[in-house]
Amino acid sequence: MGHWIDVMRAIKNADVILLILDARMPELSRNKDLEKKLKESGKEFLAVFNKIDLVSEETLNKLKKENPSAFFVSVVSKKGFAQMIHQCCLIAVLNRLICRFVRKHMPVPRAGFLLFFLNFLEIKN
Repeated sequence: MGHWIDVMRAIKNADVILLILDARMPELSRNKDLEKKLKESGKEFLAVFNKIDLVSEETLNKLKKENPSAFFVSVVSKKGFAQMIHQCCLIAVLNRLICRFVRKHMPVPRAGFLLFFLNFLEIKN
């Protein structure tokens, strides 16, 4: 049970959490305990289906339909990898900006702070 302390610390400190799944067997490669901890933490995570070069086009299309917000990559052929890295970097930067803004302007976070923050950014630009 001691490893969960390290896992929760990593989740807390992460800007972006990627849940890597094998496209050939997504259900078998899922870690239900980890997904439960992520949901309990309130942190969002991105599903990444790896090894898309090893599944049929039909299987890939089915996965994409069932998981529209997920990334689909092949680390070996680098397919989809650049897009995933780009999106993760954007999320990390936005997360840090939001945290700085909240600490500076809203000592007690309230519902809707993200919308307020995004509106604030539009006004400043």
